[in-house]
Amino acid sequence: GSSVYAESGAISVDPNVVVGVNIQRLDADKAGTLILNAQVAAEFNRPRRTAARNFSISKPTPTPDVRGLVAAISDAVGELADGIAALLQP
Repeated sequence: GSSVYAESGAISVDPNVVVGVNIQRLDADKAGTLILNAQVAAEFNRPRRTAARNFSISKPTPTPDVRGLVAAISDAVGELADGIAALLQP
């Protein structure tokens, strides 16, 4: 029941919530584990409130090549998106 618009896009609406995401790390460590560290902040307009959370997500790369890294990134970003969705719940 929600619509998502980029802040810099051509569509302008009165948002109920504005979400900011700061990706601090997105790479594999020496052991081949993908690390995603992010900060997320949400500012709600109705009713007025704020919420923030730090995310630290680790995913093993299934293979040691680029394909494995991309698969791990996809999994980690999906988990981040799920966490952001949970943060937006009342």
